[in-house]
Amino acid sequence: MLKIAIVDDAEKDLRETESAVETYLPGNQVFCFSSLEAFSRHPETFDLALMDIRLEDSMSIDWIKQVKRKTRYVLYTTEIADLAARAMHASVVGYHVKRDGKEALGHMLEEVNEEYFSQVVSIPSGQGEEKLPLSNVTHVIIRNRTRWLYRTMGPPIWLGRISLEELQERYPDVFLRIGRDMLVNASQILGFEGCLVILKNGIKLPVSRRRLAEVKKKEMLLNGWKF
Repeated sequence: MLKIAIVDDAEKDLRETESAVETYLPGNQVFCFSSLEAFSRHPETFDLALMDIRLEDSMSIDWIKQVKRKTRYVLYTTEIADLAARAMHASVVGYHVKRDGKEALGHMLEEVNEEYFSQVVSIPSGQGEEKLPLSNVTHVIIRNRTRWLYRTMGPPIWLGRISLEELQERYPDVFLRIGRDMLVNASQILGFEGCLVILKNGIKLPVSRRRLAEVKKKEMLLNGWKF
């Protein structure tokens, strides 16, 4: 489930954007804010923020560049297309011109969800790219500076230039870092044995001692355990 923020000081636009999110990305948590101040004071952090570029209390472009940790990704909404070029930076996934309507925004939301949040990983293949369900991934290892993705069935797959950091950033609810050169799929964890993590397929992987407590805690949270 994604946590999505909508920030717009025009009530009509705020509700139209909310409707588009609920229609095209159902089943997620949606939070609405009428100002940057209200958004910034909210205790949650977000996976995606849909933000009006021009707000009464600030230019959201300038604000979000300074407070990047509040949301992983930003999709700007605007009535002025010329502002879009100024809005583009690393965490921005696109912009929507309001006059294009709900359907156009909806299609953009679906594309963003597919590229940044869907539970598949794109890997290089002879045909360009192949999409592999993350449920089939057990762990990822760097060996001899080469990244390998291991599956529940079949041989490991070369990941090309995809870094461990990129995988963790894209799929924070999937991968746990258990060592400098290794990620594990939290849903594939059966249990722990000392400083080893035991996967459901019987494979045992070493966990860095300094990461062990944090890995166990995150595994419990991601797999729905209650403290």
